Amino acid sequence: MVDVEMTAVKARLEELANAGSDVPEVLRERIGGGNPTNLAQGREAQAVALETVRVMHTLAQQALAALDRLADGSFGVCLECETPIAPKRIIAAPWAARCIHCQEEGHSSHSMAVAA
Repeated sequence: MVDVEMTAVKARLEELANAGSDVPEVLRERIGGGNPTNLAQGREAQAVALETVRVMHTLAQQALAALDRLADGSFGVCLECETPIAPKRIIAAPWAARCIHCQEEGHSSHSMAVAA
């Protein structure tokens, strides 16, 4: 495990994981709370709301996975190359499962596959 303030990291991960349970409330707020006048805002507002919910859900799932890694002792170790994840990366994105190098390589591979 890397040398960072794990109590703060764990608290942040738990907060993010719990934010996933707020998804229905966020969706209601973003699309007007069920008010027919507000619902008439149009598809664009609804699309933005749905994307916000998708991002919140994904982040909550990543936070839960990070909490699992914290519990099993693999937190802070890259899932790809098994090297320690930089402490600055963990502080910035405690849900990160890969070191910055492997994360960038994954995006490059994905971009190339999409472009092909």
